[in-house]
Amino acid sequence: MVFFSSIGSAISSGFSAAVSVVSTTLSSIGKFAVEIAPKIAGQLGTVGLVIQAIATIVGLFNADEKVEEMGDRAMQASESGIRPENFDSFDEYMDSIRDFDLDPEKSKSYSSEAKKIAGIGIACKGIEDKFQLQSGAMGAMTVLVASNPDYFNSERVSNWLQTGVDIANVVGYFDKKLSAGENVDIIDDMVKAEQNISDNSDQETYTEILNTKDELYQSIEKDNN
Repeated sequence: MVFFSSIGSAISSGFSAAVSVVSTTLSSIGKFAVEIAPKIAGQLGTVGLVIQAIATIVGLFNADEKVEEMGDRAMQASESGIRPENFDSFDEYMDSIRDFDLDPEKSKSYSSEAKKIAGIGIACKGIEDKFQLQSGAMGAMTVLVASNPDYFNSERVSNWLQTGVDIANVVGYFDKKLSAGENVDIIDDMVKAEQNISDNSDQETYTEILNTKDELYQSIEKDNN
């Protein structure tokens, strides 16, 4: 993918270790940890806050739940056999990790990065389950969030989710992977959805979408030169 192969920060040994811990402990989000987390490394805190807010808006997280804490819970619970694949629904899994008694000493053994990666991964998996999204769609969305958190913010992304905009096609559009006809359809869907959160005219929204895509690739080209 053009976009995904071009964005990302240099990964420190500490971050690589965090990715390894998460992918080993939480096999259900191993692909997210290994393939996506390194691409959002430089914006992990920002992405975590956006994904946390989306998870709260759509009802996956409770209002007081934080990405880092939920990641800690997910990893500790996983070591006791509490994993998403062992439950009939993701809601049941979330209730189980909420009820899990955290070991403060174990919490100290996980880095902040590992807990954030795990929390973001669990949130993305839960959102995909809740909205029946293509596997990996929300993980891919986190790379867009990292690239431009002002545009790909929690209000806009949660609005796309709640109005049925195809998240995989949103990512495909900004990654220049859709056909001409698919581009027309997804832009139309994004323009219609924007009416819920903005007073901009449809033309203004359309222009903003095009400009966001252009700015994304101008940034990539600048970084590559």
